[in-house]
Amino acid sequence: MINPALADLVKGRVGGQSGFARDLALRPGTYDRCIEALYRIDPRDRKCEEGLCTQGYNVRLAYRQRAGGNVVGQAILEHSFVSNGYPATADATNVNALQAMDLDRDTRASLDGVMKQMLNPN
Repeated sequence: MINPALADLVKGRVGGQSGFARDLALRPGTYDRCIEALYRIDPRDRKCEEGLCTQGYNVRLAYRQRAGGNVVGQAILEHSFVSNGYPATADATNVNALQAMDLDRDTRASLDGVMKQMLNPN
């Protein structure tokens, strides 16, 4: 990954005035590819037992790598996911917040796996 602003960030900050032997001059980064993250999350049935509820989801995650406007690589992961239990008496705002945390944790871990699969296909 390249931060196009990195050269400007270190210019004048990394050098003799900050304890280094000489100024650090970086060339602005160049890149010819971009990566886009794609996802689709579909809720399944909500189940409640003994005052505790869970929510199921079907999750599709993907990274698509493009070069010059063309797709040159893609990795996709599809799986099912069930949220942690929450009290059946919880209001909608709290239920949405709890489910969002569960989905965030699941999708972040899964997207990391998909990214590794795409960048290291062996």
